[in-house]
Amino acid sequence: MNEATLKPVDYSTDPLVSDEKFRQQTLAAIVHAAMEIEVALGSPQDIEGCVAPDGALFVVQTRPQV
Repeated sequence: MNEATLKPVDYSTDPLVSDEKFRQQTLAAIVHAAMEIEVALGSPQDIEGCVAPDGALFVVQTRPQV
């Protein structure tokens, strides 16, 4: 395993920050996915996931919201 190194991270050029159209499309896709998951499972869910650089959504975990 490689030794950990610290380096600055700059998100200012990330499309979620810098591209309004990409951001709106991604947020709309997240909302749609969340609504579909809640309908399929029958209750509000605590959903965790990630967005790939190309905008693809990945749901990694969901559980009933309590």
